[in-house]
Order: sequence, then C-alpha cells, then structure tokens
Amino acid sequence: MKEKVYLSGYTNKGKGVYIAELDTQAQTISTPTPYIEIDRPTYIDVVDNHLYAIQEKGEWGGIAAYDISGDKPQHINSALKKGSAPSYVKYDASRNMIYSCQFHGGKVYVDEVLADGKLKSKYTILLEGSGPKPEQDSSKPHFSGLTPDNKIIVCDYGSDKVSIFDLSDTKVPTLLSEYHAPAGSAPRHLVFHPTKNIAYIICELESEILVMDYSTTTHELEFIEKISTLPDNFDGKNTAAAIRISNDGKFLYASNRGHNTIAIFEISEDGKHLSNIADQDINGQGPRDFDLDPTNNFLLSANQDSNDLTLFSRDVNTGLLTIVKDQVAIPECVCVKFV
Repeated sequence: MKEKVYLSGYTNKGKGVYIAELDTQAQTISTPTPYIEIDRPTYIDVVDNHLYAIQEKGEWGGIAAYDISGDKPQHINSALKKGSAPSYVKYDASRNMIYSCQFHGGKVYVDEVLADGKLKSKYTILLEGSGPKPEQDSSKPHFSGLTPDNKIIVCDYGSDKVSIFDLSDTKVPTLLSEYHAPAGSAPRHLVFHPTKNIAYIICELESEILVMDYSTTTHELEFIEKISTLPDNFDGKNTAAAIRISNDGKFLYASNRGHNTIAIFEISEDGKHLSNIADQDINGQGPRDFDLDPTNNFLLSANQDSNDLTLFSRDVNTGLLTIVKDQVAIPECVCVKFV
C-alpha cells in the first residue's frame, strides 16, 4: 500500500509544503518534493480534499486554504490578521471551523469554513498570563484542539494553563475551566485516549507528560500523574515537542529535542498510568514533530536541526520502533501529516 504524507516547515531554506509517498510493503519513503510554495507553513492540517497551512505574509499571519483534489493544489483563499503567524492549526469537521494559535500574540483564532471552501474570520480568544521562566514572559498558546465532547481545549506554554472553552455558531467562546499545570512546565501539545476521557499533555520546558482525567460533566481536567520523557541518567539540555497515541490506545510516543529520541510509553488498561519501555534514538537532531501512518505500522519523525526525516517500522504488539530509513533530506521540516 502507498500512503501520502505532507510535510511543512520554515522557509529560510525550505520551499513550503512538501509531499512524499510511503510504500508500506517495501518499507521505503520517497524523497520529499515541493508541493505548495508558501511562506513559513510551520503547521498544517489535511482533511479530505483540503489542506490548511499556516502562512506568514509580511506583517500579516494566518491560515491559507487549498483544494488538493486535483493533480495540482489550488489556493482557495487566506484568512490573515495583522501580527505574527500562528503556530498551530486544527480543522473542526463538526462545525466547519479552523482553530489556530498565535504563539507570539496570546490569541486563539476561530475561522469559519464557508460552503465554497473559503475561510472567514469569526472569533478571537484573547489569553493572558505568564510563567516563572524567561521564555514565559506572556501568554503563548501552542495548541488548540477538541475534547471528546467537542469543546475547544488550548495549551498555553506561556502561562502554564490548559483552558477549555464552549463554542457554538451563535455565541462567543465561553471559558469553562482552566487547569494550572506545574509552574514552569510549559504545556505544549496534548492527545486524548481514543476510547477514554483521559488526556496526555506534553510539557516542553520540563520534558514531562501529565496524565489527566477529563470530566464531560464539569469540563474540568484532574491531575492523575506525571512522568518524564527522559531517562534518569540524562543531564543535558532538552525540550519536549510532539506527542502521539496509537489508535488502539496501548502506546504513547513523545519526542525529545536534545536527547534526540522518541520516548515510548505503555499505557495501562484504564488509560491512567504510563510506563516508559524504551527511548528510541532518531539518528538525527531536533525531532520537532512526528506522526503515525494510518496503519500504525510506521512512524515518521521530522528532525528540524539535521534537516531530515527518520522512518521507523512499528511493532503493534510491543510498541517498539525500528529504523528502516534515515537521513531522508528535507530542509527545516517541523510538521508531519499522513492522510
């Protein structure tokens, strides 16, 4: 079987959004080729025949929408605002909306996807706060996604808060709850268990994962436990980055920039406890993002600092990874999306 994977990142050296093909039978990946030339698409989301990319254009930043149903991508339109570009983009199929985080502005934008595919600005959520570390001088949202009951959830790296908002098409987003993560931890991204109301939050500056119980009644997060993404004997500099969960809910993966590994955790049957079972070297530097392919038999890591990719095969029974291809050249890649 052959699967498409879209890759994007910075454009000091890169061209924008790239595309490659994973051959699952041969266990090989093609050399990524430029697909969409756009400035600084540091994160993308791909749904059906549409691709949504972060875009920076001079003093403006926002999201660009593309139709990718044909032989060549077609730009539909861009929803840009004055200020820095976002750091994350997520499509909400249930509401036909796009959520994006302005890391350097403390804002979460909500854009509507119209019937013709165009984007229209709808709401802006303004966040406030700061943390104890120099990097946390202001609110810096790094992730906006959805809870199991379809509320907006935001990780704020700057204020150490994870906030949950209610949203409908007829009102401005309403704050439902705020979880204050350990001071200086810098919550970056999160994933939910596929069948349980358990969230796993990766904290960039403390290189930790917080395991949280989520109530669909109160819409609050309750702390269960935390676990380091690093081995006990590591004493160098590290920042945690991406987090993914297997589709059977049995294994969790987290990337370490500095240690340059993918930390592998086994998840307890009730989803509430993590056990580190391996720290897989990526044979590269700066694994900022990675993704599991649709079969969950492969994992592809984007190594920003070494300008390459590492492809792993994955044992679905043990969760362990094996390098099958490394040093696949691509400049400044920081986002991986399989379709």
